[in-house]
Amino acid sequence: DILIAQDASRKNSILSNLNQVLFAGEPKQCDFNLLMELDDNVSTARNQRLSFIMSCSNVSTLVGLLGTFAGLSITIGSIGNLLSSPSDVGGDNASNTLNMIVTMVASLSEPLKGMNTAFVSSIYGVVCAILLTSQSVFVRSSYSLVSTEIKKLKIISNRSNNKQRSLRVESETLVEFKELFKAFFDNYLSVENLRTQDEEKKREMLSDSFVTLQNRLLDNSAKLEQLSTLIDGYLVSSNENLKKLSDGVITITSRLSEGNILLADN
Repeated sequence: DILIAQDASRKNSILSNLNQVLFAGEPKQCDFNLLMELDDNVSTARNQRLSFIMSCSNVSTLVGLLGTFAGLSITIGSIGNLLSSPSDVGGDNASNTLNMIVTMVASLSEPLKGMNTAFVSSIYGVVCAILLTSQSVFVRSSYSLVSTEIKKLKIISNRSNNKQRSLRVESETLVEFKELFKAFFDNYLSVENLRTQDEEKKREMLSDSFVTLQNRLLDNSAKLEQLSTLIDGYLVSSNENLKKLSDGVITITSRLSEGNILLADN
């Protein structure tokens, strides 16, 4: 009720009277550090009280067991004494029989007292254990409700401050690891930049090589066309010359034939 109403006037041992400081300011404005301290105090008090209750429960159970064993010991001892004691009753008349029965009943008082002690101790131990267990359940549920309200107040405090706070414990090893990781990441970035620049240079060189090769192929194609044109002209002129030569050979052959005929006639 104190946490729900945010009452700063009442005192409470569970809250260690921190509600008087926590809710002394403006409504709905709670110090997050005080809430953390209050949560720790409540957890510590809960653990202490539960530990004390469980210790009392264990002690009561142990007392019950000890009483049970003590009662059983008294019962067994008295029965042993009863069995070991000699019987002075003799005869077969009715008075002797009655005296024997009275003596036996009187002798059973000690075993019955021992059994009574055993049963009472057992019942005491069981009842105390049940009551203390019920009390521990009640205490645990009460502290759980208090812890739940404190968590709600912490959430409200975080939202009102519009920021999140986290507790970080950094050792020297963790700091060194962070520095090494940062150096590794910087080296990785530098290597990646160099690799990117190298790939860009290679890409530019490859593009320039393709352009140069294409230009050379175009030049060679033009030269091949010129050479083909020259070869075609040479072949045409050679064919014409061969034709003229063939015609001349034919003319010479016909002239020689005519000369041979004239010589034969002469």
